[in-house]
Amino acid sequence: MDKTKRMSINLIAQVISFLLNAAINFLLTPFIVIYISNEIYGFVGLANTFTGYITIITVALNTLHSRYVTINMSQKKYEKASMYFSSVTIANTVMALILVIPSAFFIVFLDRFLKLPDGFALDIKILWAFIFVSFLISLAAGSMDVAPYSCNRLDLSARRAMESNVLKCIILVIFFGLLAPHIWYVGASTLAASIYVVVTNLRYVKKLTPQLKIRRKLFRWSAVKELVSNGIWSSINQLTQVLMNGVDLLIANIAISAMDMSLLSYSKVIPLQLTNLMMTVSNTFSPSLTMTYAGGDKQKFIDEVNSSMKICGFFCSIPVLGFAAFGEPFFRLWLPTLTDAQIQTVQILSLMTLLPLIFHAYLYPLCMVNVITCKIRIPGIFSLILGVLNVAGVVLLLNTTSLGLFAIKLVSMVLLIVKTAIFIPIYAAENISVKWYTFYLQVIRGGVASVLVLVLYLAIEHVVTIDSWIGLIVTAVLAGALGYVLNFLIVLNRKERRMVLDKLLKKRKKDEVDK
Repeated sequence: MDKTKRMSINLIAQVISFLLNAAINFLLTPFIVIYISNEIYGFVGLANTFTGYITIITVALNTLHSRYVTINMSQKKYEKASMYFSSVTIANTVMALILVIPSAFFIVFLDRFLKLPDGFALDIKILWAFIFVSFLISLAAGSMDVAPYSCNRLDLSARRAMESNVLKCIILVIFFGLLAPHIWYVGASTLAASIYVVVTNLRYVKKLTPQLKIRRKLFRWSAVKELVSNGIWSSINQLTQVLMNGVDLLIANIAISAMDMSLLSYSKVIPLQLTNLMMTVSNTFSPSLTMTYAGGDKQKFIDEVNSSMKICGFFCSIPVLGFAAFGEPFFRLWLPTLTDAQIQTVQILSLMTLLPLIFHAYLYPLCMVNVITCKIRIPGIFSLILGVLNVAGVVLLLNTTSLGLFAIKLVSMVLLIVKTAIFIPIYAAENISVKWYTFYLQVIRGGVASVLVLVLYLAIEHVVTIDSWIGLIVTAVLAGALGYVLNFLIVLNRKERRMVLDKLLKKRKKDEVDK
């Protein structure tokens, strides 16, 4: 199968997987809240945030693993690929075993570290136990997901994600439908889904990459050191992610209240899903970009990077802009148990998280350039500085103003816009030795399109009353179609528009002939 067709299949599969996952999350959140208190829902997000703290340690080893294995597989150096594969798998397993004891200690004494609502301490501890076990299992078997990546079969990864999310959904519906409600059901379903992913990944390794072997004799400290030394900046970048977006729930719990933490958690659900969409679309290009970079054709690599930016922005900007305009009626329908004041708070917090994503929609693929070229030190340092500034700024605002929850998001919003709109495109250009403004053409086109789409959406929101799910869905579909038409006319150049139309016309003629 040619590269373009394979990439198209990967993209379609990844987007379908994302949509299914997003739909499940949207449906399950209010379903869960009906059965449990609003006050304790935030502890689900906080538990996942704490596992994110642990990845600060583990990401240094794992970030570049797929890159090294893929390049060696592409060059048919199977023993060397197996050496990296074995070394990472063994090292991950050891780390997971080491983390068992401190994780258990922390969970047992969780009420000493956090404010737990009265009567829910045991439920929350069991929830955290399931989520931490799920994380440790995923860590130990994390290297197994390299098979679809190295073979450019991300459609299989998408199918695996869809199946695991459906499994998680089924378990939750059964538990809440048949048993007395408990928040720890979320953790139990997460663990079951993680085990399914691990088993499926093992099957993919045997089927797609039989050349990859896990052998103790292939373990090399030199390989671990090489990956860690190059990936240490990814750990620093992960620390930055924690400082920018990973301590907000913890700060809200400690400095304000558990209820405010839940409101902040609700506000992050949609932006998180949209970030995952950008990651999904961008990652579709990652295997191909890695292989092109390994081939040494610089201009071809730059052209593919530009294409990935354009496609990611084309697909991902419309949902971001749509939710920015129609977020409040969505939250009113989605979270009927909240008061009007709480809905407005959630919407404002969500908008503050969404603003940087408008830039990120077009620039997210540039983050892959640093990983593929193994130049992640400078981005790591820059991001760390921003992370420290974020925490310091939040603490300052909480102690000197009455902004409350808004103080937590305000500082990160400004800093993320600076990083995304200025640092990322300029450093990526410097990284591959092209002019600093090389990637801004896509940003300018995307910016013009985004402004026009947002104005259109705000006008629609002003004249249309949305008070039902049917009304919201119909409005979203029509507005989305108009948004994609504008993106088609502005984001794509004349040649690209002609290519798309020619392909559609050819497909239509072929369908008519087949009939």
